Amino acid sequence: LFVINDGAQSHNLLINKLGKGTPDLEPGAVFQIDLSEQPPGTYAVICDLPGHAEAGMVTELTIE
Repeated sequence: LFVINDGAQSHNLLINKLGKGTPDLEPGAVFQIDLSEQPPGTYAVICDLPGHAEAGMVTELTIE
């Protein structure tokens, strides 16, 4: 999974159930998360910087 912060402030991405995520990424930063060995399923994804998830920075990731 390639993660690109195309925003104007720092963000991160956390897949808590898998224990996977990115460090805090500055605008324009790119990070790759290896999900090749993860079990199929649907997982909650958030930005866990203070206030970001509460502001709506949440989604789901499906691994088939």
